[in-house]
Amino acid sequence: MRSFAVLTSLTLALLVPLDADAQLRFSSVEASAREVSVERLPEELGVLLQDCTVASTPSAKRTCVSNRRRAGRDVLRNTYLIELPAEGHVHYGSYEPSNGGFRIFVDGFALPPRSGGGVLATAATHSGHVPPSQIVGTGFGSVPWIAAQPWLEVHRPSELTLRLIVRAGEDFEDPSATDPRARYGVRLVIVGVQVFGNATGDVLMDSFAQTLPPAPVPLTDRMRLWSHDVRAETLFIASDGTQVNLNVRIEPREPGDISMTAVLMQTVGATSVELFRATTPCCSSSIDVRRQGSAKVLVIVTEQSSDAHVPGRGRVILFEWNPETRGFEQRAEWAGTNGSQPPPWVLDPNVDP
Repeated sequence: MRSFAVLTSLTLALLVPLDADAQLRFSSVEASAREVSVERLPEELGVLLQDCTVASTPSAKRTCVSNRRRAGRDVLRNTYLIELPAEGHVHYGSYEPSNGGFRIFVDGFALPPRSGGGVLATAATHSGHVPPSQIVGTGFGSVPWIAAQPWLEVHRPSELTLRLIVRAGEDFEDPSATDPRARYGVRLVIVGVQVFGNATGDVLMDSFAQTLPPAPVPLTDRMRLWSHDVRAETLFIASDGTQVNLNVRIEPREPGDISMTAVLMQTVGATSVELFRATTPCCSSSIDVRRQGSAKVLVIVTEQSSDAHVPGRGRVILFEWNPETRGFEQRAEWAGTNGSQPPPWVLDPNVDP
């Protein structure tokens, strides 16, 4: 493996926030919202958090719920502006070479139950927790690759503020919650999201103004990353939750050279590492990747496609994810032709080489 480090100085021009129009669009919506602190929000919605789980009969419970929603009809029509520290709520995906930037994710959350009981959460909770995979907002930060690592350092979540426009949604119950006060609640519907840089003044995300580029396709089976007429990238989601962007880089050719050097890269965060390289003749070569279970990837390199006279030939390389090094490590390699019998590990993800 070879790691490619970018040595460059950062200028403010390389940090690419949203334009001013994004702030105006969020402002036009937040102007009609009631601004409250996160600590105060449960009290603002308190009429909706009356405990109906203690009702003595199903009929009494239905009456309680109906009365609760009727009493809170004005509250249900309101929207509220709240602010949260972004740390623990905002995270970035790995750099996307084709789109030129980082995907920004806002995670679901639950507010602590108030003293009288009742939880506000972005989804119905289970055992007192929101679904760990819930994403309530997605944005995209455009930044040149040369400035990717400095951009992450400047825009650490600890240096950002998350601003949300929310409203009250439907009721939910969570009988399995350990804390009795957290066994029922109201879902918070996310109307709008803004991620703001405290020091830089950048608006990294505005859910009203941004158009998201297409996301890389998660790797679930087999996918072609490169051929002479295909350019693609894919996301391998590791069992530890790490997002690994797999893509192919083509090195510059000398004049008159008919072969290409294709380099398979893995990108985690803003760090790219070379996994392998192959010299591919024109014009029937390709590189595919196939997921092998929860931690392995097969890389299928077609060096020459078959034709009527010559069988196709290529290589298969097995890589396994190492969560400690946060990288793929080569486990095995096989070269053959269309008529060759591959080793068992090529066909069966349960077989180790």
